[in-house]
Amino acid sequence: MTMKPSAPSVENTETTSSEPNINDVEPAAAAPKQGDETSTSIPAAPVIVDAKSLPAPDVGLEPVANPNQAGAQEIRATAIHPDRQFPLPKRFPLQVFMEETWGQRMSHWGPTITSLFSIGLAFVVWNSAQELSSKQVDLQERQLNLQAQQTLLLNHQVTSELADTRAKFLNDLMMTNDENKRTIAEIGLAGQGANALPVVFFALGVEKDEIRRSGVDVFYRMFQNESVEGRGSLLDQLIKQFEAPNRILHTGTVQALLEIGPLLNSTERQKIIAVLLQKFPPENVCSERDGRDLIREAATFVKASDPGALSLLLPIAAHPRCGGGWLQAMIKLSAVGATDTQKRAEVLTKIDQIRTQSLASLRTTTTDDDLISGGFDSFVEAGQVRVSFESFRRRVELEFDRLKVSLSSI
Repeated sequence: MTMKPSAPSVENTETTSSEPNINDVEPAAAAPKQGDETSTSIPAAPVIVDAKSLPAPDVGLEPVANPNQAGAQEIRATAIHPDRQFPLPKRFPLQVFMEETWGQRMSHWGPTITSLFSIGLAFVVWNSAQELSSKQVDLQERQLNLQAQQTLLLNHQVTSELADTRAKFLNDLMMTNDENKRTIAEIGLAGQGANALPVVFFALGVEKDEIRRSGVDVFYRMFQNESVEGRGSLLDQLIKQFEAPNRILHTGTVQALLEIGPLLNSTERQKIIAVLLQKFPPENVCSERDGRDLIREAATFVKASDPGALSLLLPIAAHPRCGGGWLQAMIKLSAVGATDTQKRAEVLTKIDQIRTQSLASLRTTTTDDDLISGGFDSFVEAGQVRVSFESFRRRVELEFDRLKVSLSSI
């Protein structure tokens, strides 16, 4: 009995290598020839590789169409040869990262770490600047408080010394009638310089004539011993006393100006005349006794040669109500006309107008109360206790006529 040879068996070989190779997959067995009745037809099954079972990342997946089954796909596992790796721009970042050295990996964190360090450093600098600024503000506040305390203490000390000086000066003046002792007290106060000015201004505003007179003398001694610059400062401070509400102080200030008058230049005198005319217009000031005394001192201050003398003397001449100040202005107008021909003609023209207007309104502008209150001692006739309105009017007419004759005869 003859045995027929059996058909060759097809074995599905599995690769033992960790990396499957396309050469390890056996092709399907050849189909038996027709007519061979003894052969058994066993189709070779294709090798199907599950994609999930493929190792990564060294295994590439390549879909391959199965020529034996329509619409089916065969996934063959192919090993990636080192020469067949993808170029760097097409590779996965993680794959590139895993192949880098430790130094290369750390270099990727350099910009981030530098940025974080810069932010931290900026915060430290900002915080330090804030603390420094806060300390500086605190230090400045302490310095200001300390300066305020020192200023307050110094002011208190100066006020105390000033009060002691004033009390001593006034005590020396009041407790003695000796002219030599009074002069020594005045010299001692003048020797203190600018620190004595508050005491001097206080004395100029006292009603008692002797104390006011001593204040004038002290200011004269201070002014006399000062330089040109120092005199200007003293003069400005004296003129500022016109801003005070004390009317007696105004009179004492004009008396001090009259005392230092010979030491003033023409510019300073013109400035003072302008201030007197602005601050003390005769039509307002002469309504009271203190104002009439002030106008008398102001008219006495003016000299015939002063620039602007007529600007102060003519307004005073238009108000006989100013009493002794009016008489002083009439005398100074006569002196002005004697020194300047052009001014003399101006005075004659003005005096005619002023005479007519003043006599017409004399009864209205000057009342009996004005005559009683004082300032008209120069108008009292012999045998009279006080001036009457009739005697006052006669004296006014007489002085106007006398001035006109004086100016016309020059």
